[in-house]
Amino acid sequence: MTCRDHTEYAMSHQQNDILGGWERPAALVGSLLHTDEPFDGTAALMAASGDCDLVQDITTDCSVVASLCAAMDVLVAKSRGKPLLSRLMFPYDHTNDRPKLSQSGKYIFRMHFNGCFREVVIDDRLPVSRAGIDRNLFVVDRRNPDLLWPALMEKAYLKVRGGYDFPGSNSGTDLWVLTGWIPEQLFLQRSSEDVDLNQTWSRMLQCHQEGDLIITLGTGRLTHTEEDALGLVGEHDYAVLKLEEVNGTRRLLVKNPWCDGLVWKGAELREHSRSTANPPSIGSSGGAHLEMTSTAPSRGTFWISLEEVAQNFESMYLNWNPSCFGRRQDHHFTWQVPAMSWSGTFAHNPQYSICSSTSDTVWILLESRGTVA
Repeated sequence: MTCRDHTEYAMSHQQNDILGGWERPAALVGSLLHTDEPFDGTAALMAASGDCDLVQDITTDCSVVASLCAAMDVLVAKSRGKPLLSRLMFPYDHTNDRPKLSQSGKYIFRMHFNGCFREVVIDDRLPVSRAGIDRNLFVVDRRNPDLLWPALMEKAYLKVRGGYDFPGSNSGTDLWVLTGWIPEQLFLQRSSEDVDLNQTWSRMLQCHQEGDLIITLGTGRLTHTEEDALGLVGEHDYAVLKLEEVNGTRRLLVKNPWCDGLVWKGAELREHSRSTANPPSIGSSGGAHLEMTSTAPSRGTFWISLEEVAQNFESMYLNWNPSCFGRRQDHHFTWQVPAMSWSGTFAHNPQYSICSSTSDTVWILLESRGTVA
C-alpha cells in the first residue's frame, strides 16, 4: 500500500508561484533525465558517497543545506563501523550501506528535538516546478541530480520546522536536530568572547579529520557593498568541507550552499595588495601563501585562511560526536515562566548547582521544548 503523508507543507509566495505539484521518485527521476524510459536506478537514487555537491535553489533554508553539505562525510563514512545515516533513516540497506528505496514510499527519520530522539515520518513525494521552469524546490546534487535521500532528509526536517518556507536558523541548531551531535557556537566578532584561534584550531583539526566534528560558519549583517567586495552573503550559513595545515598555513575549504551565488574574493584582494615580487607557493623552499595548491572542487567552494574566517564571519558552529564525551546526564523538568513581578526572585526560578571531583570542563546544553514542533 502506498504511503500518503497528509501534512501540509507551507510554501513561500515565490515557491507557490512556480509549484507544479508533488511527484514520487519514478516520475521525478524521469523528469530529471528528460526521458520516458523506465528507470530502476537504486544506486543512483540512494548512493551513499561523500563525493556530493549539494545545493539549494529557490528554497530559503541555507542553514539546512549547509548542514547537509558539512555532514555528508560523517553521514556516509564507514571508517567507524556503520555510517551515521544507518541510524537516522529507515528503510536502510545494511548490506550495501546505503538508504533503501521504500516500496510503499514511507520513510522514517530519527531526529533530536523537544528533548530526545523522535520519529519523523514522511512519504517520498517532493515538490516540483511547473513545466518550462528550470528551478528546484528541494536540495539537489549537481554531480548526481538523481540522488534523492538528501532531499528526503531535508523534507523530514522541514516537516519539523513547518514547511519549505522555513527561513533557516543556524546550522549548529539544525545539525543538533538532524544528527543529535552536541552543538557549540563560537562568536568570532565579540571582544568579550576572546576566541583563542590556536586552541580552537588544535581542537578542530584532529577531530574533524577523524569524523568526530561537523563545522559550519555564519556571517553577520553585511551591506550590499560589503557583500560585493568580499564575495560573502550577509546572514548566511556556509559548510566547512575540509581543514588543512601546510607549512604553518591553516585554512578551511568552505562552501556556499547556493547553486548560484557569491564566492569569497579574499584571494583576489590579496593578489591586488601584493607587490610585484610574487612570494613562493606552498611546497617551495621560501614560504607559503594561499593561492595555489588545492583547487576548489566545485562552483561556490573556496579556500580561506583561519584568520580570514575569524575576521569576516560572525559565528563558527561546531557539532561534536556525543561519543567524545565520557559522561552524560539528561534532565527533563517543567518550568512555568513567572510573572514579571517575580522575574528577579528565586521563588519561581529554579536554581541548579554542579559539583565535579575533577578539573574537567562540564558542558551544559539547555533546550526548550516547543521551540521545534
